[in-house]
Amino acid sequence: MKVKAFNPYRKFNRTHRSLGELVAAVGTATEDSREAVATLIDLFQTGRVQVGERGHLKRVRVSA
Repeated sequence: MKVKAFNPYRKFNRTHRSLGELVAAVGTATEDSREAVATLIDLFQTGRVQVGERGHLKRVRVSA
């Protein structure tokens, strides 16, 4: 039997959350707002976070 490594973020990753909850979670995990914004941009650009619109998931484009 294969034993999986413990992942404390699995529950957060597998549930649908609002954008505000994502921002709050990233904000508490980072030291300052610049790091939080950089982390959110990275999550959106890599496709790890998608936004739902009328039941369809869409990737977010970030531009400066």
